Amino acid sequence: GMTDVAMLDLDPQAGLTTRAGKHAVADPIREPPVDVFGIALYRGGRGLAHATDAQVARHIQRTIAEGGADRVVIADMPPALHDRVHRMIFDRADAFVLGAIRCEPDSFHSMNELVAQAARAGRPYMLVPTFYAKKNAQNATLLALQSQHHGHVTDTLIPQDNKAVDCVLTRQPVTRFAKRSKIALAISDLLDEVLATETVGSGA
Repeated sequence: GMTDVAMLDLDPQAGLTTRAGKHAVADPIREPPVDVFGIALYRGGRGLAHATDAQVARHIQRTIAEGGADRVVIADMPPALHDRVHRMIFDRADAFVLGAIRCEPDSFHSMNELVAQAARAGRPYMLVPTFYAKKNAQNATLLALQSQHHGHVTDTLIPQDNKAVDCVLTRQPVTRFAKRSKIALAISDLLDEVLATETVGSGA
């Protein structure tokens, strides 16, 4: 049957929540999930910044426990790599790290930090190259990425696509809003590729 998937917004700024067409909540660690196109969404909000480590850890655990035995939780983390949420997720033996990397030289520093963190925690990780400009100009960056992180870069590239902007305005996932768009097809390919990697376990 269908895999039981939940989305967990661990960012006080609640970017995932608002992009899903929902409002941030005052106290995310106590709020029940809401349904977004058949996926349980645990909303983000300012209260996450004030919660204790123990409360956040329990919140992460409940998103797994409230689902079926095969539940997969997709956690959206705050942008700062050195916040506690990264530490708490990376400390979990069931975590698989997926990093979207812009193929431009500026993004290499934070990407290398992410990779170092994943390596220190012994977590499996994959880097997903994304393009925001003309592809050719970025081939050198992509080649550098593939050679430096051999075996950890997805074959699927996520292209620039205006449909990705439009779908946010319509509050629909791009795979639903524009099924045949370049980006929707790429996301579908990415899913197949990531789920085929044997390193992916259940959990966050």
